[in-house]
Amino acid sequence: MHRVHPPQKKRLVVLFYNLHATNPIPQPANTSPFPWISYKSSLSRIPPASFSSKRASMALSPKNILLLAISAAILLACFDRTDAGASRFLAQLDAKNKKCRADPTVCRMPGSGGPTCCANRCVDTSTDRLHCGRCGKICKFTDSCCGGKCVDIISDKRNCGSCGQHCPQGVKCLFGMCQYA
Repeated sequence: MHRVHPPQKKRLVVLFYNLHATNPIPQPANTSPFPWISYKSSLSRIPPASFSSKRASMALSPKNILLLAISAAILLACFDRTDAGASRFLAQLDAKNKKCRADPTVCRMPGSGGPTCCANRCVDTSTDRLHCGRCGKICKFTDSCCGGKCVDIISDKRNCGSCGQHCPQGVKCLFGMCQYA
């Protein structure tokens, strides 16, 4: 004899994700995540935006999307690049990114790449391997630019291992170290 069970009522559970929590927070479908909006309003019927990856998936509710949009607007307002004098950080960024061909004085601004304009870039010719001592003078691959001269810091006893590192009298520089034995 086969017994027939009466159909069971199914309960619908909608999952809302908290961006700061690791586990989803189950909420009944007839409640709104926003206390000021009833569950019958049109905003609560907007399906959540979602994305997924191999590691995790997350659904963004309209509330979280609104919070992200407000956060992005605040961040964009903080980094307004129209007035470089408003922030020391932005003034330094502008000095690094400006082309010096039209105005070579930009190379003397704080935060520039150096005091000399070479190939439309501000450089320090005392340390730049591509403009060592003068514009366009390129050091060999193994050399470094020390004081505007291309030197081999692996074997130069006046610049052993780094610029300005002198080895004592009578001691050789090998592999960038004084007294290597």
